[in-house]
Amino acid sequence: MTLYKTAVIGCGRIGCGFVDDPLRGSLSTHAGAYAAAKRARLVALCDLDISAASECAGGSDVHVYTDYREMLERERPDIVSVCTPPETHERIVCDVARAPGVGAIFCEKPIATMCSAAEHMIRVCAEQNVLLTINHQRRFSPFHQEIGHFVRRERGLGKIQQVVCYYAGGVANTGSHLFDLLRLYLGEVTRARGHASPNSSRRPGDPNVDGCLWFGDVKVAVRACDPEAYAIFEVDILGTLGRLRVLSSGYRAELEMALPSQNFTGIKELGAAARPSLLRPEPNKWIYFGVRHIIECLDSDSVRPLSSGEDGLAALKIITMLKIFEEEK
Repeated sequence: MTLYKTAVIGCGRIGCGFVDDPLRGSLSTHAGAYAAAKRARLVALCDLDISAASECAGGSDVHVYTDYREMLERERPDIVSVCTPPETHERIVCDVARAPGVGAIFCEKPIATMCSAAEHMIRVCAEQNVLLTINHQRRFSPFHQEIGHFVRRERGLGKIQQVVCYYAGGVANTGSHLFDLLRLYLGEVTRARGHASPNSSRRPGDPNVDGCLWFGDVKVAVRACDPEAYAIFEVDILGTLGRLRVLSSGYRAELEMALPSQNFTGIKELGAAARPSLLRPEPNKWIYFGVRHIIECLDSDSVRPLSSGEDGLAALKIITMLKIFEEEK
């Protein structure tokens, strides 16, 4: 079976740096996920700061570079992660897609800062027959795939009545993950309205935005919080048959179903439901799952990407819609 050569451009937190956090571990980085995957071999790291790349390499036989073009020419990787700031994604992704031998690109979110840039990236990758995958991490999780199936296909919660979401840390940075996850659960956004949140994102150029999204006739309230107070990423879905809360940044869920009340005759109340597969905690392996999925896609044309460039563009359009209403005021 093919052993895929891999490389990482950008050795910051998600590229390599989170490995230093004992609560996150190596699988929460692109480099760590490649090192752990049986059919991937990490051959190169690239960063403008050579010391950052060298520190991530840690004295191994992984080669380090400051120029990604030189890296692509010398190493000829099969899979390349792009973990640089979003304003650089268009140029780097298009250059990587045109490099000989590259079969797949694993690009950090958001896909870009402008929809026109994202469209260009998607077009170039298609022309070069290169798989473009966006790291909306929860997409690769069997846990979240099952939640999406339960809510959207099984209609396990019945008709959706209310959805309320909370996030912190910027409408593009964290909001990108949230909006993609909502698409997985509920389908496509038909309308969006946003306004500045009173709670700062603490990220220059990436504000917190409160707003509403409409998935057909389902209205979703989006509320932003200050990340310096605490991290939060939650989705609370109330249907006519029950309630599902996605908690702890998406690592666990709580499910309640409408059951006969113990207190009032003829009335139903929400009570704990037995569905073990939706209640188990999710391990911190999402990027690793993403790497395995990319390899599956390269192995077989019949495997559809779980988080494609088009999915990245759809999340970016939601971000843009929310920010446009704010900028028009």
